[in-house]
Amino acid sequence: MKDFDELAEGLNDLPECYVMEDRGLERQIERQINRRITKISLRTLFAVAIVAAVLLLIINPVMKLCSFNPRPLFTSAEAAYENEFTKYMRVYYETAQPYVTVYDSSLKDRGFGRYVIEMSVLDTSSPIYVGLPPNVKMNVNWGRIAVEDPQNLTTVTANRYGYGLMSEEDKAALKEEMEELPDSSVIHLSLSIRTAKPVSEVIDAPIQVNWVEIYNEEGKVRGGLTIRKSIMGEDERDRVGMTDEELKQEYLGNLEYLLSQPQLLNALGLRMGSKGRYYVYPTTVEPVKELLDQTREQAVLTTKNYCISGKKQEILDYLNTIDYTSVMVDDVRLSILGKRK
Repeated sequence: MKDFDELAEGLNDLPECYVMEDRGLERQIERQINRRITKISLRTLFAVAIVAAVLLLIINPVMKLCSFNPRPLFTSAEAAYENEFTKYMRVYYETAQPYVTVYDSSLKDRGFGRYVIEMSVLDTSSPIYVGLPPNVKMNVNWGRIAVEDPQNLTTVTANRYGYGLMSEEDKAALKEEMEELPDSSVIHLSLSIRTAKPVSEVIDAPIQVNWVEIYNEEGKVRGGLTIRKSIMGEDERDRVGMTDEELKQEYLGNLEYLLSQPQLLNALGLRMGSKGRYYVYPTTVEPVKELLDQTREQAVLTTKNYCISGKKQEILDYLNTIDYTSVMVDDVRLSILGKRK
């Protein structure tokens, strides 16, 4: 202990100039350490900035170019009701299946080829309400589309026309059930007839025809045409009363419009009828091109499968006038007020 005490006394007895020199050295060391820390921090920040710039300015645009990018379809000054994506999806659903259309749509860009598209999808066999929140969401990730549709509005009824031949007993049983409905009932049916008829002849019948599947014996797929539109654009009109040639041009126009966005068409996939069944094609452009070429060769569009609606007695009277092979009841409402059975 004596040695340590002597050392402490000796340090305390050092001249003040030595103490001052010690403190100056500390400050110099501290300054050098701070400079090095600052340089390291700046270099790190600079490296992070370069990486961020590469991601934002190079990788992000490249990823958008290499896969389906929906943004150009939303750049129109038009409202969500009339943007290009909304128009495209109306044609897409009309061609693929009955009773489905899109009211409006909006886009959220999440960056790096990822988007969220929200749509207001309508079931046109039901009363139509507008102004409701979006009910179908499309998650677009690097060109792939995943659909969130909790109400199953966009799902396809796989064998809508695929029940095969109905026996006379089945037909009689169906009519008996219909007879039990109130006279005010409104019925939606999908039916198949034995022999294809011109579309113009079918829609001239004394019943409301809502959608027709265009008959095509040779093609891999079959598309459809909405006859009575629930939503019409500025230059559109109802197809009731159109001539055979006008109907053909409407259908050809829809197919050409689908092909105008091949990346979107491939990303969506195609669920279209063929001989009573529906298929999902991973690459959809070629089947639609073939369908377009085959349709151009048809003199008159014909149909064997179509959707109708009307009051109970109108439906029963109509079924007595046609040679049908299958019927699917899509919807029954007890009156035009909309109450479902």
